[in-house]
Amino acid sequence: MGKKIVAGIVGAGGYTGGEVCRLLLNHPKINNIFPFSRVDQSFEQVHPNLFGTNLKFFNTKTLT
Repeated sequence: MGKKIVAGIVGAGGYTGGEVCRLLLNHPKINNIFPFSRVDQSFEQVHPNLFGTNLKFFNTKTLT
């Protein structure tokens, strides 16, 4: 099957970032997803359609 990769999504708190996470959840070559955002809410509060995926935001505020 080949090597699986890790995906980091910057801006995952927005609509497009949520859709990218949704698409990557079922991608066969993705090992882990790291969604980055500046929002102060949980991933499941921002994207209730992805409830149960166990994704958690990483804070971009700490990267600068």
